[in-house]
Amino acid sequence: YALDSWQALSDHLRMRGYQQKDLLAAGLVIEREDGSGTYDRFRGRLIIPIRDVRGRVIGFGARTLDPEGVPKYMNSPQTPLFNKSGVLFGLDMAKGAIRAQGLAVIVEGYMDVLQAHQAGIGNVVASMGTALTEAQLRLLKRMTRNFALALDADAAGDQATLRGLAVAREALDREIVPVPTPRGLIRYESRLDANISIITLPRGQDPDDVIRESPERWAQLVSQALPVVDYYFQVVTADLDLTTAKGKAEARRRLMEIIREIGDRVEQTHYVQKLARLIRVSEEILWRDLAGRRSRRKVSARPTAATPEEAAEELAPISFGVEEHCLSVLLRRPYLISRLNQALADVGEDLLQGDEFTHIENRAIFDALIARGDAGTVDVKALRDGLEAALLPRFDALLKGPIGEPPLDDDQAVPDLVVGVLRMRQRRLRALIQELRFLSEDAMTRGDVKVEEYGETMRAYTLALRRIHQALASRSTLWRQADAA
Repeated sequence: YALDSWQALSDHLRMRGYQQKDLLAAGLVIEREDGSGTYDRFRGRLIIPIRDVRGRVIGFGARTLDPEGVPKYMNSPQTPLFNKSGVLFGLDMAKGAIRAQGLAVIVEGYMDVLQAHQAGIGNVVASMGTALTEAQLRLLKRMTRNFALALDADAAGDQATLRGLAVAREALDREIVPVPTPRGLIRYESRLDANISIITLPRGQDPDDVIRESPERWAQLVSQALPVVDYYFQVVTADLDLTTAKGKAEARRRLMEIIREIGDRVEQTHYVQKLARLIRVSEEILWRDLAGRRSRRKVSARPTAATPEEAAEELAPISFGVEEHCLSVLLRRPYLISRLNQALADVGEDLLQGDEFTHIENRAIFDALIARGDAGTVDVKALRDGLEAALLPRFDALLKGPIGEPPLDDDQAVPDLVVGVLRMRQRRLRALIQELRFLSEDAMTRGDVKVEEYGETMRAYTLALRRIHQALASRSTLWRQADAA
């Protein structure tokens, strides 16, 4: 305890033979502004020694005992011995338990650590109120690759917290590993050489409160910690309406940046599948997005294109798949929508709907086209002016059409569109059936009664897929009719 006195500590230490310059260097006293002497830094506070990993005292933390006192906590300043960003409180006592359990739990304050260790929970250390730093994480990496960060419910969704976690991911070592390519060559990629998980605490409670109330509850919270990518999935989409095209597009933008950083292919595939289910698009779209970003990074490293045409081709915002082809034709010839729907009905299929486009931007553009009413009189300029700015590059590329597209008259374009729509539905049904298989296997493992419901839905989708196979089998008939006309 530091006495509530301006000179008690400095007087005592000088009597023990310490010089003024030593007290200043250690951060125990503060020099007066007028140069008339010094006064004690810590007064009327509970003193908590801060030790390095070898147990040597290098600084002090101090908590006020006055309910109105501010600041509540204060630390030694930076000194030749003490650098707060490179120290974890309690690590000297926790290192054995961290190694034994293979997990370091990182909390914010001294009291959290003291309460944990008093309750026999020995693998807890504190960052002392600072954001995690590279030096702190590297210190822990000597003992374990597994970290759990305890966050209260209010801080859990805070953008500063998210940025801090991003820094933590960057700060941890990345190992360079050889990866075989399909051609049998070896490339090297970096993988995060650590596992970070997040413990979300009950609202209004910190680790000290939880452990004091129930150490068993604390153990349960630690066991339920979310891997950091799952945590991101939960937090960064909390403010989005995932029933809207805009919300889904924003979720994809935010989460793909995280998924792109995952070096392990199996883990990355897991999160691509999770995102696809979350925003209800096909995995193929997300994989194309990943591949497209990689190729754009490569393009940006190349020399400037030789001609404007080459530059335009390099900067093309989309690649043309089946649904882009169909949408491009309908934007340029909107009067074909009614003929397409009639041709679909002739082969026993439903009318084309916006939710059949797996790419969110394609869906939004198609819905805007249909909302214009009579497709035969669509004003393309007015349609474009009514779109969100983020959709315009895609809209312009679709309106222009793919390079080298073979010319088709209207009678040839209709059966071509029918086949395209059937292919879209075929791909979508296959993805839904695969997703239902995953859900069914998971439900079966948990003994969930939904297994039967999933099975019935899967059978219905399989029948629909069979009908599409039959309709596609008749595509040669469609083309023969078009040629005869």
